[in-house]
Amino acid sequence: MRENLLRILAALLGAAFAVGGAALLLAACPFCVPGKDTAPVEKITKAVVKINGARQNVSLPFQISDLEPGTEAKAELALSNDDGDRWIAPPF
Repeated sequence: MRENLLRILAALLGAAFAVGGAALLLAACPFCVPGKDTAPVEKITKAVVKINGARQNVSLPFQISDLEPGTEAKAELALSNDDGDRWIAPPF
């Protein structure tokens, strides 16, 4: 009889923890969604492309084509955070 009571108590406690954990996760979800209350960083103040060591200021969108295989190409972007944005989302 005592074993059955302990098993029932353990099952009830386990269920209570599972329900409580699920409730905490659901309550935290609105805080995990980026952009719910803020817009993404959209102000790119400067874009620079560096191909084989040569730097070039560019306007976006910018496309690089006709490069030989193994050509080193890098892009640098300066982002404005004037509005207090806290995250960046890719446009795709």
